[in-house]
Formats: sequence, C-alpha cells, structure tokens
Amino acid sequence: ATEAASVVVAHAFQNLALRRIDGGHFTWNQASARVLKKLGMKQEGVRRKFMMRADVAEDVAEYGLLREDYVPHYTAG
Repeated sequence: ATEAASVVVAHAFQNLALRRIDGGHFTWNQASARVLKKLGMKQEGVRRKFMMRADVAEDVAEYGLLREDYVPHYTAG
C-alpha cells in the first residue's frame, strides 16, 4: 500500500503541481496510520464522530503533507 500511495503522491506533486495532500483514517486503523506516516504525512488533528461506518459515528485522524516537506521514497518502474 505504501509503494502504491507513494507513486500517487509523487504524481500529485511532480505532475499536478499540488501544494498539499490530505489523508485520513479511522483512529482504530493503525495500519493506515503507518502508511500515511511512511509517506511523510503529519497528523494535524482528529475529527470526532466524523464518518459513519456500519451505523456508528467513527473518529477520523487527519493528516497532511506539504510540497515543501515532500521527500520522494519510491520511483515508478
């Protein structure tokens, strides 16, 4: 998952000239947290009871990565 996501992040910064990328995960999903952190994203907050899942309002951790903080980790090919 990290390698695939890093290709998307590289494309976003290098080809689409985006200035930031946002991501998020349910707070209980630590595997997703590890992927976002490996991409260089920093946690910026938690949105309490932000998203419904199976009729339960779940908290979502929000992450962000700025272009100036981006460090490429993988290359496509």
